[in-house]
Order: sequence, then structure tokens, then C-alpha cells
Amino acid sequence: MIVRTRRRCLSLLLAAVAGACTRAGEPTATVPGTPPPSLAVAAPFLVSNPVAAPAEARVGSATASLIDERVYIAAPPGTYPDFVSASVRVVRTGFTAVANLLDGGLDPVAVPARLGDTITVELRRAAGSSATYQMLVPRNRAPVIVRTVPPRSKRDVPLNTRVMVVFSEPIDPNSLTAQSVSLRAGNVIVPGTLAFTSPDQTTAEFVPIGTLQGSTDYELVITNNVTDRDGNALDSPLRVPFTTEAVRFGELAITVNVAGIEFAPSSFTVSVDGGTPRALVAGTNANVAELAPGLHSVAFGGLNANCAVIGPATRSVAVVIGQATTVSWDITCAQTTPRQLAFVRDGEIYLANMDGTGLVRLTIPQPQVSNSDPAWSPDGKRLAYSRAASDSVGRERSDIYIMNADGSNQVRLTTERRYNNSPTWSPDGEYLAFRVHRDFIGSDIYLTSTATASVATRLTMSPGGEGDPSWSPDGSRIAYSSDAIAFDYLSDLFVISPDGSGERTLITGPFFRFHMHPEWSPNGQQLAMVVCDQSPDPQSYLCFPSSAITVANADGTGVRTLVPSTGDSKLSWSRDGQGIAFAKRPCLNCTPSIRFVRLDGTGEGVLIANGHSPAFRP
Repeated sequence: MIVRTRRRCLSLLLAAVAGACTRAGEPTATVPGTPPPSLAVAAPFLVSNPVAAPAEARVGSATASLIDERVYIAAPPGTYPDFVSASVRVVRTGFTAVANLLDGGLDPVAVPARLGDTITVELRRAAGSSATYQMLVPRNRAPVIVRTVPPRSKRDVPLNTRVMVVFSEPIDPNSLTAQSVSLRAGNVIVPGTLAFTSPDQTTAEFVPIGTLQGSTDYELVITNNVTDRDGNALDSPLRVPFTTEAVRFGELAITVNVAGIEFAPSSFTVSVDGGTPRALVAGTNANVAELAPGLHSVAFGGLNANCAVIGPATRSVAVVIGQATTVSWDITCAQTTPRQLAFVRDGEIYLANMDGTGLVRLTIPQPQVSNSDPAWSPDGKRLAYSRAASDSVGRERSDIYIMNADGSNQVRLTTERRYNNSPTWSPDGEYLAFRVHRDFIGSDIYLTSTATASVATRLTMSPGGEGDPSWSPDGSRIAYSSDAIAFDYLSDLFVISPDGSGERTLITGPFFRFHMHPEWSPNGQQLAMVVCDQSPDPQSYLCFPSSAITVANADGTGVRTLVPSTGDSKLSWSRDGQGIAFAKRPCLNCTPSIRFVRLDGTGEGVLIANGHSPAFRP
């Protein structure tokens, strides 16, 4: 009995001595393999002190989420070159996080843990064998830079590199400034943006404005003004030199095919990325060399009224190093006749030259019949229009008709006994999109063949009122107005594919603003429209108290006003895309006139003294 008591006392004494040698809160040494009770060799891991975690950032199981502190485990690249993954485990709670190693290093892995908790890290090789390390959570530790992109002394760094710094624990956002982290080329500081890219603020990225210079020495400078959330300064400042790759170029081989070159100007122009236009002699080819690889915007210009470009005039072209990328334009030129436009006057369709001369009435006046909405076919040989008439019981209906450019061969195209108006041609001339109004129900956009009268196909399915369709020059989209979002309180612009797919809002709001009569520019890059701040009067084509002719980019951005207006009728782009014809009344009861304005808002003047709904002939 006395012997057993002495042995027990000796055991307690040895345990007390061992406990005195390892103080709570200090890092504990570690060894590979299964850790013995006494740890004597330090593992080369970066273990942070506990960091307060916001509730939305807590990780792990329900048990682990009760812990409002996290510890970050990391290792620089090259520390463990033979291993591919790590399993980080908190011994007290059993919480485990698994991560892949990157170049033999471990980016910060967060685990919910407290001061003095034991952390084990099991490293695994690709073949399956492993090694285990163990450590204690320290009371305090300064942040360390785990790795950078590019790494130190890296050569041939791509010119579009986004510079990155990975810290061993979350950084105080107020300490991440242009003074604490900067990119330099010699004594010149490279402009750019600096921001965190990880939710826990362990990774920061510097994005230069524009690409870096080729064959240039740069230096990433990180000072100890960077601090963690506890105010601890960076363990050591760092300077990371690197060198960019040599600039290698590609080139553009520009080809121009001109039909009717005898009517072409002496030269066209081409500009790359908005640069100075270069002259290009009609009927010849040219090369533009020393272009950096990647996408470039190439714009073709210099067209006169005799010529038109087939397809978009501005294109995005991918340039490849060491190659000549071909970009070609097909141009058609022809002898021109005086510019003409169709328009509406007193319920009839007329044709006249731009200066008002050569006036010809195309429709024949009939009792209780009114014609409107003239729209030219792409080849300029036919006109689609809407004819409204009263039936035997006095009910008014309207249908879509087609006639030749001289007014002959007027053929009814629609068969629906409804209100059909606002026709627009497909670029190939085979279809018409138009508005169909259903009594007390609303209106939708329909499609029909131009070859013969047939049952139309409904394109839009909104419960609201759709109208004013306009077919894009490339045939891929139809723009239209709709009050589907707020019904009678506003009218927005939408686009939809001719097959009914891809419907989306283009321009919307605010309340009591009505976007109407969208019209694509000849190159398809812009939309003109009438914008009213009050619902227009459909009987008088008026839009009081205020309205304007506006232009926007094809994606709905960049809306700008060209000129005030008081008319609610369709618009028409000039064939060269440099101006717009529209209707305007000088007063509420005045006769409307057709006016013209350039895209820069200048040169407004009267084309036709009495008329509305202009349509330039192609």
C-alpha cells in the first residue's frame, strides 16, 4: 500500500514538471508522423493567432459555427514539394478542412479554433503516403507574405498580368493603400487599382491600368505599413522584382472588295482602336503591322452617298502573334439619283425628293380610308404601309398593304380583322414584323411573309401593349416599345430575336416616360427613338408637354438627346447614318413638318413643310 502511494506521487510530480515546461498559449514544437505527447521539433507552418470572424464568414459544422474565432494555417511555395494536399484538423472539436497544395505551398486555410488549441496537419503525397504535423495556436503573431504573383525574379511575365499578394491571415483594409502596396518601373509608380479578391481579405490584387510594357523590369513593393486586424505590422517588408516578356506583334491584312468602283470615292479610311484614320485607296489592299496580340477594334469609313458597306462597318478582330489576320469589307457603289423619302400627309402616302421637289401621291384617296406608316423594302422597290378603313357597321380596322415604289400593285397582306400597323421589313425582304392590336386586350408583335397573304405568327406574348417594331440591319433582332412593366405609366424599349427567343429590356423607366418608335442606324450600332414625358395622343401624333429625338447605343447605353420634338411618329435614318428625319409641330394645332438633324445635334432644318412619318428610300 505504501509502495503504490509513492509511485502515484512520483507520477504526479513528473506530470507537473512537464506541464511547467510547456506554457499555455505558446507555439508547440511538431514532428512528422503521429505526434508524440512531447513535441520538440517546430513544423514549418505559418499559424496565425485567433482572428475574430464575422457571423456570415463562420465555417464548418453546427458545433464549429459556435466558435467566433478562426485560425489560419499556411506555408510558402516550395515548403513541401513532395506533397499534393493537406488535411487541417482542430483536435478539440474535430473540425477538418482539406485543401490542395500549390507548388509545394499552402494558401491560408481557415479553421475555427481558440488560443492554445492543438492543430494537426496531415500532408498527403500523390502516391498516398502521408506525414503529420502538430502545433498549438499562438497568442500573437505578425502577418507574413505567403506568396506573390509573379514570384520573385520571374522573367517573361505576360503583359496582361494581374499582380497578386497572398497574406498569412486577414489584413486590415485600411492598411491596404497605394502607399503600402505599389508596382514600380524604376522610379515610376504604375497606376492601377488595388483590392481584396478573397472574402476573408487574405488575398489582394493589383490590376494595372492597361497592359505592362514589354521587356521591362518591374518591382512589387510591399511595406510594413500593411497590418493585420489586430494592428500587427507585416513581419517583414518585401520587394519582388520581375521582368516582362518581350513584345511580339501581329498584323492585319485589310482587303476591300468594291462593286461599282467607278462611283466610289478616291479613297476609304480604316482606323484601329480609335486611332488616326489611315487612307485606303479604293480597290487596293493594305497591311497594318506591329499590333499587340488580342482583340482590336477596326473601323471602316470614308463612304460617300454612292456607296454602302455590307455588314458592320466596325468589327472586333483577334490579332495573333507572328501572323497576318485578314479582315475584309465588301463595298457596293452605284450612281445615285436624288434622295427620296416617303411620308404621310392628310392620310395619304407621298413620295418626294429630300428638298421637297418631285412630289408624287402614291395612294388613292377613298372615303373613310386613311394610310400611314410607310416602310421601304431593303431594295427600295416596294413600300409596306398600314391602311385603316371602316367596315359596313362603322367599325374601323387596319391592315398591312404592300405596293410598288410608284404606287402600283397595292396588295393587302394581313388577314386578321384587327388593327394592324407599323410594318418593318426583314433585311432579306422576305418577312414583315408589325403591330397587331386586339380590342381591349392589348397588342403584340407579329410576323408574316411578304410573298402572299397568310396567317401571321405571334412573336411577343406580353399582356401589355407592344408596338413600333424595327428590324436590325443584320436581321438578328427586332426592337420594339412595350408598356408591359407598368402598362399605361411608361413605355420601355425591348429587343427580341425573330424566332421569339432572347427577349430582354433595352431601355427602361422612369415612370411617365415613353420610349417609342425605335429605329436602327444603317450600321446597326445605334438606335434612334422618340422619348415623351407624357402619354402621347394617338389621334394627333402629338407628344406634349415635352418630347425629344434621342439616340442610344445598340445595347441601350449612352442615351443622348439630339433635338426637342413634339411629334409622335416614326423616324428615319439617312442612308449614310449621319442624320435623322422626324416630325415636329411648332404648336398644338399647327401642321406637322418633317425636319432633319445631324447626329451631333446641329443642322436642324425643314425637309417637307406638311407631313409626318418619314421613310428614306434605300
